[in-house]
Amino acid sequence: MPIDSYKALCSDMYVNLKLAFHSELDATRQVTVEFFDRLRKEFPGLQTFRHMPGELALESPAGVNPQHWVAVRGNCVRAGAVNPESFEEAYQLHSAVLELAPYYLGISPLDIDYYETLFGFDIDAIGDHDRIVFESLLRGSPLAGLVDEMGAAPIDAQPILGVALRGDGVPMRSEAYFEVKTRPSANPDRIGEGEPISVYLTVRRHGPMDDVSTPKLEFPDLGRCGERIIDSTVMPRLVQPIRSFIASGGASAWG
Repeated sequence: MPIDSYKALCSDMYVNLKLAFHSELDATRQVTVEFFDRLRKEFPGLQTFRHMPGELALESPAGVNPQHWVAVRGNCVRAGAVNPESFEEAYQLHSAVLELAPYYLGISPLDIDYYETLFGFDIDAIGDHDRIVFESLLRGSPLAGLVDEMGAAPIDAQPILGVALRGDGVPMRSEAYFEVKTRPSANPDRIGEGEPISVYLTVRRHGPMDDVSTPKLEFPDLGRCGERIIDSTVMPRLVQPIRSFIASGGASAWG
């Protein structure tokens, strides 16, 4: 499915990378800045430097589409592309981070715990997010029957499921996680206003890894695996049912 088809169903979509380590890195602030400077040569849109507690980040300006960002913490390196024109565009930044980070930040294969790609889809929803998710994804299941028997109302419906991946073209020790994230509202009269329901697919490859270049070499296969799962499962079984329920007006009954 073309990426524009996903955007038609979501207010925002994003592709994030995470390279996680077993322990804290020894990289200094200066080394991290040098890493960021090298990335800026390849991605000049990364212009805004931010220093937050425990994290250094480099971002493109707010309001720019697609928006890119890179962040370094003691136990991980992360990167993201918000509303990219294509998966390939998002992967260009991620691939550069996986190639350059080991050499600038002093990462060895033994440091690497896992790397993952998160595909996120935000769905605008005014109404009780947990009721929307419950009715659109869980209604008719044994869990829904349990709630009905108790005469209760769902207040936390955030399903998450993890699976081990197998098959041709899938890196060894790979997993996929499906998650639906709801957000409570501070305004009881407009539940969920201004905040989306988010659907996440995370594809993750665990270590150990023989070479520090393994994540970069395997990353394309993990990305393609994620794209197949989006088309076969995430869109038809998670995003579209939520969207259809909202469009039907079912959520307005609890507004």
